[in-house]
This record gives sequence, structure tokens and C-alpha cells, in this order.
Amino acid sequence: MAQTMLYAELKFKNKARPMIFTKTSRLFAALLLTIAASSTSATTITYSFTGSPDNSGQGIYGETCSFTYAAGSASGTGGCSTTPDTAYASAPTGLLSVTIDASRYVDQYAADAGLTSQQSTNATLPWLTSSSTVNGALFSRQLSTYGDILSDFYADSSFFSLLDDATLSQQNTYDSQGRLASSHRVEIYNHARTYGEVFFGLIDGVELPTAFGVLQPKGREFVQMTYETTDHFAYDLAGNMTVTTESLSEFALLGFESITITRSDDPINVPEPDSLALVSLALLSLGARRKMRS
Repeated sequence: MAQTMLYAELKFKNKARPMIFTKTSRLFAALLLTIAASSTSATTITYSFTGSPDNSGQGIYGETCSFTYAAGSASGTGGCSTTPDTAYASAPTGLLSVTIDASRYVDQYAADAGLTSQQSTNATLPWLTSSSTVNGALFSRQLSTYGDILSDFYADSSFFSLLDDATLSQQNTYDSQGRLASSHRVEIYNHARTYGEVFFGLIDGVELPTAFGVLQPKGREFVQMTYETTDHFAYDLAGNMTVTTESLSEFALLGFESITITRSDDPINVPEPDSLALVSLALLSLGARRKMRS
């Protein structure tokens, strides 16, 4: 986190100025002590995965399905076929970062040490967000999710999994009778998992993974995917409905070579309270000396 240092040189021409500076320094000192008291807790933890081209690949998979539903029936008849968009390529590279907001995280296994999980759908305030970047022969893309469809996290002493699914776009059209004529939807999806040693700590009072030990070589992977669907609806005079769905998935599956954990209370990001207190005392001392000289 970038830090900005502000330096101001004050010159006093009369005896009233030292008193003004003393009051100002006290205000600054109080403000800095307040910041010091409020910056001691972590609120977020970010898990960053660096992908490796080894055992990695990306693909594009297209499919068309057509089903007919009789009036009042929830089951249809029909089938699906792949489209010429299907393709595959190896050796993409990429990065994935997933952030948990500990202040919004609710551990469903709070009573069990070494086990934590939360799953939510249609979250109003997202507790899990993610960002991924993939570069490869088929496509290069960056995706950011915010869990409005599904956020899912699970970790125990030997397994770790994060998943975030969000809507990128949604558009519907209707016919003259107000019936759904078409629906176009794009979802984005980031997922990471690994098997191996997982160690826990408390962040804002909730137990979350804070370190990894030896990880198994297999099952260390993350996935970036977009899923695009277009549904076309047709109705006959008998009330039967035919739905034709065209779908296109673009995905990348990457093994990862390293995990980095960043907490929002790391010293590199947030000034230490002791340092802020020293600055406060320095301001008070400077104000007092100027007052004595007057």
C-alpha cells in the first residue's frame, strides 16, 4: 500500500502563532492515535495463485440443445449436439487472486477447530471476490467476480477450496403477449483448490487459513471460465413451448506453482500503531517547545 508523506514548514511572526500550532498539533495527535487504535485488526485475507504452463490447458466448447415442453409440463423431449466452436490448446499461463472479507465471513463450523466453511447465493454484500488473468493460444482474458450467484469456501487441515460465480450480463426479450422470447446470459467463474497441509489462525475473530505446508503435486489447480447461453422460446396454438439453447464455454485449467497469502493488517500495508503514537508525541513536543519560547 502506497504511503504519502506530507511535510509542512511553518513560520511564526508573532507570539500568537505558537499557541495556534500547539492546538493544531494536539488535534493531529488525537487523530493519529485514533487511526492507530482502529488499524490493528485485519479485515481481509487474499490468496494469490501463480499458474504454471505445465499440465495446463484451455478450451472452447460449444453446444446447441433443443427441447419441447408440453403445456403444463416441467419435463421436455429433445437433445443436444456440439458445435464447430469446440477447440483445445495447452500451456496457458495465468494468475488468480481471491479475497475474503473477514468482517462479513460467517464460519458454518465455528465450533470446530481446523475446519471452516461458508456458502452463500445471491449475496447482497459479497464476502468473497476474485480476479483472474489467463494468457494462452485460444484466448487471453481477465475476469473479476463478486459472488452474486454463488460464493463457496471450504478448508480443513488437508484440503482448501474457493469458488466464486457471478453474472457478467443478462438480457431478456418478450413477445407481443408478454411471454419470454429470448434470454441471453453470461456467467463468469473462478475456482481454486489444493490438497496438503493447511494451517489456521484467527482474523477478526474467525478462523481462516493463514499458511500452507507441504502441498500434494496433484489437485493443485485453478479454473477460469465464462459460460454464455442464449435461449430462444417458441409457442404453438396448443400452448406447447419449444426452447432452443445455444451455449458456449471458454475455460482455462491451470496447475499452480505457488500460493501467496496477504493480510490487510500486514506492516507493509498499514502503519504500525507504535509508529503513529511516536509521531503524535513528536507533534506534542514540538508544540510545547514553541509555546515555552514565546
